[in-house]
Amino acid sequence: MFLIAPLSTRYGAPNVLRVTLFLATICIALAGLAAVPYLALLAVIFLVGCFTVGSQTGMTAGLYPASIRDTGMGLGHGPWAWTLSMGRLGGIAGPWIGGWLLGTGLPPRQVFLAACVTAAIATVTMTVLGFAGRRR
Repeated sequence: MFLIAPLSTRYGAPNVLRVTLFLATICIALAGLAAVPYLALLAVIFLVGCFTVGSQTGMTAGLYPASIRDTGMGLGHGPWAWTLSMGRLGGIAGPWIGGWLLGTGLPPRQVFLAACVTAAIATVTMTVLGFAGRRR
C-alpha cells in the first residue's frame, strides 16, 4: 500500500492497480499450482496479501474524486460508501467459501484456481476502468 500511492501518482492509479491485481492473480495461482518450499509459499502468500489489500485501498484513493473519497473508503455515508466494504466482505467470505469448497472434497489446487478467477475479474475491471478514464 505504501508503494502503490507514489507509483499511482507517477504512473496513474489504473495503470498501477492493473499491474498489482495481475500480480495478485499470478501469486494466487503460484500458491495453488506450484510445489514450492514452505518458506517460499509463505512469501508468496504474503505478496498476495500485499497486492490485494494494497489494491483495494488504491482503487478507492485512485479512482474516487477527492470530494467523495471518504465515502469510497467507507468513512462516509451514502451510495458510494461501499468500495472497501466489498473488499472486507470478500476477506470475510473468502476463507469461509474456501473452507466450504475444501469440505466438499474439491482439491486445494482447484480452490486456488477459483480464487484466481475473482482476482482476474478485478484485473479486467481495472483495465476497463483505465480505458474508460482515458476516453474522458
